[in-house]
Amino acid sequence: MNSKVVVILSCVAILIAGCVLLSHWNHQHPPAEKTYFYDLSEEELFAGPLVAIPPIQGINDLERDGFRAMVISFSGDSSDKSGRIIAYIEKYSDQFKQQVEAKRRGEIPVVGTRKIGRGAAQAHTFVRRLTDAQWYPRTSPEAIKIIGEWRVKDSNGKYPVVCNP
Repeated sequence: MNSKVVVILSCVAILIAGCVLLSHWNHQHPPAEKTYFYDLSEEELFAGPLVAIPPIQGINDLERDGFRAMVISFSGDSSDKSGRIIAYIEKYSDQFKQQVEAKRRGEIPVVGTRKIGRGAAQAHTFVRRLTDAQWYPRTSPEAIKIIGEWRVKDSNGKYPVVCNP
């Protein structure tokens, strides 16, 4: 057999095997449809739709005090509630939130309205620690520090896992 044919058949076989493995993985690990939010007034985590744009209505009243929460655990078991830690919370600017929600509803932007593009979206996303009072744009040095500071090993040399509801 020609060596080119062997190489091509080998590549096709590897590609097919990869597709089968990917399909199996996706079937065993479906994407999460919910994520954690933190109600500031109640000081409590709750599950909300992954597609929700924070701030959203919290759990106790009509106030929009529910913020997306990055929840982690060093125990290695994301279902272990006692080991969960909120690394930071996240929200979007009112202007960006309105734009995204309008786009999802299929509305056409009003002429003259300034559209926030993908490049500028990060500057309209804000993060903070639960212990902080100030929100920081995701592009700021302080936000970059907040977002990355949880990605360290614990005293046992283990990295935390991200928890989903």
